[in-house]
Amino acid sequence: MSHSNTQKIIEKWYLKLGFPKDYNVEFYKALETYPISDTVTIDTYDLNCEDGKQNLLSFLFMCESLEELYRKHGIEENILIDTLQDVVRYTKIWTEVKGTLYLGELMWLKRHFEGILFQLGRLQFCMAPAHRGIPEKGISEGTPVLEIHIPDEGPLTPGAVDTSIAAARTFFAAYFPAYSYQGITCHSWLLDPTLKEFLKPDSNILAFQNRFQTFFRMESDGLLRYLFKWDTTRTNLQDFQPTSGFAAKIKDSILSGKTFYTVTGLLAE
Repeated sequence: MSHSNTQKIIEKWYLKLGFPKDYNVEFYKALETYPISDTVTIDTYDLNCEDGKQNLLSFLFMCESLEELYRKHGIEENILIDTLQDVVRYTKIWTEVKGTLYLGELMWLKRHFEGILFQLGRLQFCMAPAHRGIPEKGISEGTPVLEIHIPDEGPLTPGAVDTSIAAARTFFAAYFPAYSYQGITCHSWLLDPTLKEFLKPDSNILAFQNRFQTFFRMESDGLLRYLFKWDTTRTNLQDFQPTSGFAAKIKDSILSGKTFYTVTGLLAE
């Protein structure tokens, strides 16, 4: 395959995924100057690469082979496009952090390009081994589960969550019938019971929490990257302005020394 054909494939996916036009100048300059190999695969790519433009161009090129994988399974193109929106999301996030066009979170995106994670409506679902056992529920470490992940893309309404979970049960039964998962899990800051102190009883987050039995928790400031900028920490939090009343409460609490958690839960059947 010639370099020009490689460029065409990269441009095709850049346009198809709907990147902001503000990126066009940097993108097309990078497209002309970066020689991207037509043999690059998710298994051979250096996921520790810190050249954000090379990352972006390479991952856009790999969208073509992922499309073929979806076709092989008979999965609809709209699911592919929805799933690949994480490439756009993490380009936006890291471009803001770096101040130049940059794709990060490659270890996370590896799941998408391996064809084990899919966005089905509001939520994402990943075929993965359980990271920790839940003996009381018959789940050992390494047991196949479906992991729920929550992309940052608007309200987490109960109706949208219901629809997404129902779609996942249908999707995996239809396209991956051999994958016998033993439960649907979630590992997230959104399951932290501490949040009840800051949310109204009818909040979408609390409704989401109530779907799960929780089993493990670990101290984490991970919520800061979702409520502020991706590189926000307890140390530099004072520099960032909250964009919601909820974020303002969390900021004040963390600056006062309060601890928050990432929690593992099992979806109640």
